[in-house]
Amino acid sequence: MKSNIKKILLQLQLIDIEFCEAEELFSVYNQDFIIAFSDELLYLSHDKTNYKDKVDPSKSREKPLKNQQTCMEETSPPVSELAQKLYRILAKKLHPDVSGISDCESAFKKLAIFSDKNDLLNIILLSLQYKLELPSFTESECLLITEQLKTKQDNIANVRSRIAWIWATNNTQKDIEAIVYEVLKLDKESFLEWKKNN
Repeated sequence: MKSNIKKILLQLQLIDIEFCEAEELFSVYNQDFIIAFSDELLYLSHDKTNYKDKVDPSKSREKPLKNQQTCMEETSPPVSELAQKLYRILAKKLHPDVSGISDCESAFKKLAIFSDKNDLLNIILLSLQYKLELPSFTESECLLITEQLKTKQDNIANVRSRIAWIWATNNTQKDIEAIVYEVLKLDKESFLEWKKNN
């Protein structure tokens, strides 16, 4: 296997680990954020009309509150001949009717999902997991993989820029509270007045 392909595959495995870690941590941080700011979020849901007028979700660091649980919404990349080729090879190896692998049914379902989404990176990872000998990648296929890796890195950076992540990883709680209130477009005085009366 050429050294540039080995590097790409190692980079893919590393980014996949970071991606999974970011999703898991964000889930925890988001739940903690919701608990820590439950009164503020309740106030905002009570004051929905003003909140909708004040907040433009496309300009906010945070998606709308109802979508906070969604870490990363990935768009489907273009159809790749390499993904289709690997899919066919893996499908033969993992199909429950012919495979002797213990978790073949689960793996085959994952493969079908990855194929439907044209998810070349996860098809390659599945190929590596089941020790499939990968074909040589053309220069254009290496470029496609590299582009998709960049997209995945951007998704990780996006998660790490969300307010729940920033709040959870910030050590100076005074500063971060001000940032949270600013992002949520929450007027502290109005909130404290509401809290006192409820």
